[in-house]
Amino acid sequence: DDDDDDDDPCSTTRAFDEDPTDAAARRDVESWRRTFLVAAVFTFPMLVAKWAAMERSRYWHKGVACGSRLTRLAVLEASFGFAVQLFVGSRFFRAALKGIQVGNYGMDLLVTVATSIISAYSTLSLVECCARNGFHDHAMFDTAAMLLFFVALGKFLEANAKQRASGAIAALLRMQPKHAIRLDGLPRFGVGGDVGGVVVVELTDEDEDLVRARVTQGPASVVAATELKPGDVVVVDPGAAVPTDGVVAASLSATRDAFLDESAMTGESRPSAKRRGDPVFGASVNRSSTFACVVTQTGAKSAIAQIAKIVRDAQLAKAPVQEYADAVASRFTPVILTMALVVFLSWYVAGLAGCVPEEWLHEDRGLFLFSLLFGVSVVVVACPCALGLATPTAVMCGTGVGASLGILIKGGDVLETANGVDCVVFDKTGTLTEGRPAVTDLRFLGGGGGGGGGG
Repeated sequence: DDDDDDDDPCSTTRAFDEDPTDAAARRDVESWRRTFLVAAVFTFPMLVAKWAAMERSRYWHKGVACGSRLTRLAVLEASFGFAVQLFVGSRFFRAALKGIQVGNYGMDLLVTVATSIISAYSTLSLVECCARNGFHDHAMFDTAAMLLFFVALGKFLEANAKQRASGAIAALLRMQPKHAIRLDGLPRFGVGGDVGGVVVVELTDEDEDLVRARVTQGPASVVAATELKPGDVVVVDPGAAVPTDGVVAASLSATRDAFLDESAMTGESRPSAKRRGDPVFGASVNRSSTFACVVTQTGAKSAIAQIAKIVRDAQLAKAPVQEYADAVASRFTPVILTMALVVFLSWYVAGLAGCVPEEWLHEDRGLFLFSLLFGVSVVVVACPCALGLATPTAVMCGTGVGASLGILIKGGDVLETANGVDCVVFDKTGTLTEGRPAVTDLRFLGGGGGGGGGG
């Protein structure tokens, strides 16, 4: 059963069930998926109804409220528009409020202001319709809903990209086994300092003979890989993965060599020969006889955890173009809102001064709503900012996909610099092949006599 599998030290079950970053990314994806689906459920019926009304469908033009001045289309748009604003727009409103508290006037604020102004304008249009016996031709609840729909879609796609990137990190961490076989009763071997980035452990011939004897005779115990400490001696059976970083203490092979597949770490497809005192990395697979190794690094200090940290830091680090995008986005929103206010006031003052032609002003709309429409248009056209959404998503995708393919990218600045690379030099060939020969094509060469032979 599942419990037996978990207790198997040679099981392929990994050391970490789920990385916290990956779990958070999954929750973020599910949250934005629900938000996106809610926006879609309420937005598309409005679009269908409006399209039908444009085709002069009498059903949607029939009055149902305010003395038959409010049509079915207006009631539907108002109901579904407020629903989108409540269930979807409130999320951006909360994010915008938090941003304002820390002085970050980003895209959430622009989305919130744009959709709120559109909804307020549309509501005023409906009120004017009921109070002054006018029309509601300029109710734009569907515009606010579509804006929230597309931004929610962008956030959902961005969350998906982050999840894939976090999944690459989790895949790196899951490469280490969950359990280890630790030899008991052995003296704790001293772990020396670093020499060229490699932890040195001094082992003598007597130490090697002692470990070889204990590997075959015991005693040994199965422990969680997270319980290992530097100086412990662990046994790695054929086909099993090394639980954490260490150095070879002894091998049961006739040549006393251990052969490990380190392709997960180095990309080299051929097993590497390891003798007493040679370093081994966690997640390397034993391709020879049973051997034992002394633990040197565990947890966050292990090589594979350091690689995962590099990938995670690369996703958080900002490329120069991304820093520029953030700087633009932080100033973009106040500038756009200021421009919208200037446009609104300009048209309003021009109308008061009699500079707006009378035929532009309909009887069902006052000068205020007429001027507000232009201010709203400025905000809608400027939102959302593609630069603010596309840049971080591209960095996330690039580093995440690279990690899943065995290419570690240290940051967005590296990706940006790679744009100017026109020559790549590789110092070894093992990383450029799969290590498994395959037939590419067949060619038949004719022989000297016989039927059917070619020339």
